[in-house]
Amino acid sequence: PVVCIYSTFLQRAYDEILHDVCIQNLPVVFMLDRAGLTGGDGKTHQGVFDLSYLSHIPNLTILAPSSIEELNQALEYSLKLNSPVAIRYPKDCEDEGENCGDIGRWQIKKEGDKALILAVGPKMNKLALQVSEKVDGVGVINARVIKPLDIEVLNRIKGQKIITLEENSLIGGFGAMINNYFANKSNIVFNLGIKDKFVEHGSIGSQLEDNELTEKEVMVLLD
Repeated sequence: PVVCIYSTFLQRAYDEILHDVCIQNLPVVFMLDRAGLTGGDGKTHQGVFDLSYLSHIPNLTILAPSSIEELNQALEYSLKLNSPVAIRYPKDCEDEGENCGDIGRWQIKKEGDKALILAVGPKMNKLALQVSEKVDGVGVINARVIKPLDIEVLNRIKGQKIITLEENSLIGGFGAMINNYFANKSNIVFNLGIKDKFVEHGSIGSQLEDNELTEKEVMVLLD
């Protein structure tokens, strides 16, 4: 079965996800529409908690495609797995993208020796690439698999300065997972994401600014 549902509505089904699907390791695919900031949809419809409430559930794979093509590949990939999968995608994904190899691995879009930006989703990947074009030595990694983390890539970049970008609460989100992995591994990791407050009504652009998910904020961390 493929379940299409808003990220914010899936919150109400937490017990069913854990007990009725994941404990039994059933091959259910959850398509999480409106994951991330949703602009004028109001406080109740901002999909900024799904990585936090899903990432600690055993047996669950979590994918975050950064383009329409990656979304198509993610669904095809998920239907071949014999286990639960959650695919999160935003309200507004304009990038058609291209075939990008193994959707089950992170995509290194640009190498860098000064810092690396691990970006989750279309808007954060776009922001990361904008910054990398203006600052020499900044690499960009499309972190399109949230769980399991791409350990091979993480071990390769151990010791480098890292910035994570996500449209999810910083508490328990992707950045927190990276921090946890690199604990005691001598990495400098900075996390940018949704602050510990409910998102106010407004345009997605203003919501990004309110949460300091802007080019300016990333630049500050690179100084």
